[in-house]
This record gives sequence, structure tokens and C-alpha cells, in this order.
Amino acid sequence: MDVISADRARRTLICFFSEMALGKIEKILINREQPMQQLAISAFGEPETLQLQEADRPDPGQGQCLVRVHFAGVNPVDCKTRAGLGWAAKQLKDALPWVPGYDMAGEIVSCGPGVTGFEVGQRVFGLVGFPHQGGCYSQYLVADASELCPAPDELVLSKAAALPVVGLTAWQGLFEHGRLQAGERVLILGAGGAVGQLAVQLAADCGAEVSAVARVNYKMPLMMLGAQEIYQVARLPDGIEVDLVLDLIGGDTACEILGKLGAFKRVVTIPSVSVEQVTECARTRGAEACGMMLHPDADQLAELADKLASERVKLAISDIYLLSQGVRAHQRLERGGVGGKLLLRMFDEC
Repeated sequence: MDVISADRARRTLICFFSEMALGKIEKILINREQPMQQLAISAFGEPETLQLQEADRPDPGQGQCLVRVHFAGVNPVDCKTRAGLGWAAKQLKDALPWVPGYDMAGEIVSCGPGVTGFEVGQRVFGLVGFPHQGGCYSQYLVADASELCPAPDELVLSKAAALPVVGLTAWQGLFEHGRLQAGERVLILGAGGAVGQLAVQLAADCGAEVSAVARVNYKMPLMMLGAQEIYQVARLPDGIEVDLVLDLIGGDTACEILGKLGAFKRVVTIPSVSVEQVTECARTRGAEACGMMLHPDADQLAELADKLASERVKLAISDIYLLSQGVRAHQRLERGGVGGKLLLRMFDEC
């Protein structure tokens, strides 16, 4: 090849790759300008008050990361807030429309000033915006870096997204507030749901003796997860003695169960709408009792993720819905009997 031909070929290649680069930049700019989809509570009420809306993609501020969300968890607290019930609804009544969702998993798109320990493209998950900001029912989300955890390579993002709310609720209820120790006996009320199933496993993993109250169809699954005794509410024998009661049911049913127990030392009740009722029932029996407010904890979440990735604990996903099917997801959760976690998928390719 002569010098002229070689030079012409070089210029052709430069032009070709320059056009490719410009095309990629143009594509990025076009995508950057496209609005994102969110699912918002337009008014307190039935599931149909959830409405898709478009919004500009946010920019991360100091100490924040922009995350492209792959999956978001659907939790009972989302349904209660949408219905206008509980502490979050009281704070948000003048802030509608509001985008719910507290747990998610995805990948980092960009990092704001002052962020260390994270990089673009990294897979992350976390408990985000709890309790009043929320926002995870969204294709993109700005989160404080302190709320995010790296997702272990062995953990798929759907499982990572399912973990934060149920995992931290179970962990903090058992160990922070309940002070459960190896060799103690714990009774878990409502053990058939996602939080209860994880609580059974975490309690058994720490060396506690685990009893559970659940529907009859959960007996065999709960035994496989580590529960030694499983009771139905109507068939709970009188006089059972335990160190800790972790109550995931609340209300009159929880008080009825406490009334049938023998000696018990500590009660942690999760449903916020009946905390006063259940704690009063427990205290009349001479037990310590408290409700609890879930809080973010990156160290706890990282330990839970390691347990899940190594299969020391299991977390069932009952179903995954598209973001546009959020109404159906809420309807499914409110019908009850969901043994695993429900998720929303933000993009078709996730």
C-alpha cells in the first residue's frame, strides 16, 4: 500500500470512529433528556389511586448517587400508606402525589460530589428514603450513598431488591429490640409472610429455639426453614412459655395470643396501627414491650446480603410485576396469603 492510500485509509478510520463516538454521545444525550416513568399515589384510597407519571431524571447532589433502578420491593407499608393509614400517611397527606417504595436494587449511573466507595456501573441495593421520602417506584432514583450497599456478585438484583425492608425488619426486631440470644425461645406471630420466614431463619441461625404461628399451609415450609413448632391461632395451646414474642400480626389477634401464653419476657410488635394496644396487653402480663421503627443500617444489610448470597438464609419472591402493573401488585398483596416478596420491574430488559 502506498503512502497516499495508507493516509487515506487512516483518515477514513478516524472519521468512522469519530462518527461512532458522536453517535454514542448523541444517543446518551437523547436518553438523558427522555423523562423517566414513576408510579405515584395520586390520592389516598384504593390501589387504583396509583398512577403512572413522567418526571425529569434527577441529578445527584453532595454525597448522593443516581441509580438506574432494576427492581423495587412492594411492602405492606406501601399499601397502608396508599390507603391513608399509619405514620407515613399522616406526614404525607399534604404532599401528594407521592412516589412510594423503600427498597430497590440497580446500578449506579453517576455520583455526586463527595461520594467515595462507589463507581459508575456498580450494582447496588438499599433501604432508601425511609420513612417519609420513599421514591423507589421509579426508573431512576437519587439516593444518599450512605443508604446504598454493594450487591454481592453471587446475588441477583431481584433478590437484592427484595431484601432491605423484610431483612432489616426481621433483624432489628429480633436482635436490636428483642435482644434474642442463642438458647432462648422465640415465638414468631405471622411467620408465613416474607418478614416472618426470614425471622424464622435468622433466629434459628443464631441458635435460638423457634416456634411460629402461621396458617396451616405454611407448616412444612416453616419447618424446613428452621421452626421447631408451628401453630395455628385457633389451635394454639395454653401455657406456652417463651423468652421473646416477635409480633407481625398486631391487633386483637396478637392480644388473644398473648392472653393464652404462659410466661414470656419480651414482646416486639411491628404493625404500627396497633402498637399501643399490643404493648398494653403485654405489659399487663408483666413483660417488656415495644414497637419498633425500621431504620437504615448498611452494616446489617451487608451481613444479611452475605447470608442470602451464601444461602444461609433464603428469601422467596412470589411474583414480579411491571411498573405499569403496580395496581395489580397492591391488589395481590392486600388479598393476603402472599408467602414471598412482590417486586416491580422497571425496564423490560431487567
